[in-house]
Amino acid sequence: METNFKIKKQGNFLVAFDLKDRKKTYGKINITTGKFVGDTRCLIALSEALDSYNSKLITVYLDGVKLKMNQNTLMKRKYNIVVNRTNGYSHDWQEIVPFSMTYVKNRTVYCTVKPTGEVKGSSVVSFS
Repeated sequence: METNFKIKKQGNFLVAFDLKDRKKTYGKINITTGKFVGDTRCLIALSEALDSYNSKLITVYLDGVKLKMNQNTLMKRKYNIVVNRTNGYSHDWQEIVPFSMTYVKNRTVYCTVKPTGEVKGSSVVSFS
């Protein structure tokens, strides 16, 4: 017997609900730990929903602390981005710029709460 479920996010869990009786739950899976509790008929549906949820998360390094958040949460925060700049041959430096999704590469971004501008002491000059 094939059973379909309505999967909803509630707090730190993905919860499988009955399609007809919206209040009846079959089980839940913790988003952080992946631990499952409930009827095993919904385990596959919840595991697939968890995989889909995790694939949409962005890894954020906020001043050295690793966080996971979705795009909506990241856009609401007032973070800035640390960007490495170069003139192409002898001068490299870091600059802090306002957040933009264009800086998110491979679902990873390096953020800071420091104000925008050039990072003092980050300039490197090399002559070869």
